[in-house]
Amino acid sequence: MVGAYEARIDKLEREKLVLSERLENTVPPSGRLEECMELALRFLSNHWNIYKN
Repeated sequence: MVGAYEARIDKLEREKLVLSERLENTVPPSGRLEECMELALRFLSNHWNIYKN
């Protein structure tokens, strides 16, 4: 019985490591948010041009 629990714990720890590595690779670089915000604000600041066109 103890062996089954230990095996399950080992498996879960390996899954945890895989998921943490995957998370590190999916986090966007810090400059990405600023670029998106700048583009969106530039788009919204020209609302008259958008309406006219």
